[in-house]
Amino acid sequence: MNKYTSIRDQVCPNTKCSFYNKELKGNIVIHGQKYPRFKCNYCNKTWASSLNSTCYRLKTNPQKIELVKDLLEQNFSIRKTAKIAGVSPGTVQRLKSLFFNQLQND
Repeated sequence: MNKYTSIRDQVCPNTKCSFYNKELKGNIVIHGQKYPRFKCNYCNKTWASSLNSTCYRLKTNPQKIELVKDLLEQNFSIRKTAKIAGVSPGTVQRLKSLFFNQLQND
C-alpha cells in the first residue's frame, strides 16, 4: 500500500449508491488524516484506501507480507519463512491460505 493514495483513484464501493463505481464525480472526500480513508458525500459510506488489496484489514506490515509471499513462492518452509520475515509461523500460515484463496479466485 502506498503512503499516499490519490483521491482520483477512488470510487464509491456502495452498490446502492447513485455514484457506485463512477470516477471523478466529486462525491469522494478524504475522511481521516492519520490513515488513508475516504467517504462518499452522497451515501456517507466510508472505506480504507486498501479496500481491494491483499493487505485490507491486516495489521502486518505490507513489506513483510510481500517478503512472505516471495519466500513461499521460492518453496521455503513456513518456519524458515517466519524466521526470515520476523513474524510468527501462524501469521505465515494465515498469509499462505490468503494467497492460495486469492489464486483460486483469479
